[in-house]
Amino acid sequence: MVTQIPHYIAGQSIFTQGKTLQVFDPGHGEIISEVHCAELPLIRQAIEAAQVAQVSWAKTPPIKRAKIIRRFLSHIEQHE
Repeated sequence: MVTQIPHYIAGQSIFTQGKTLQVFDPGHGEIISEVHCAELPLIRQAIEAAQVAQVSWAKTPPIKRAKIIRRFLSHIEQHE
């Protein structure tokens, strides 16, 4: 079964319908997942959410931002 990759906007996983792009395992050439292409309304929603989030992020002290980014990196490394 092929995994469906959602869009992630404002803390929500959003699955859409329509055209998809396949994601391939480069080692085997097999399709491992699909991501749905976002249409203009969803793109606008993502931009608006990012603009709202940026205001809060800009007010976050640099040391706290660094800690958040380090935790994110650690999470990525644990789930490679």
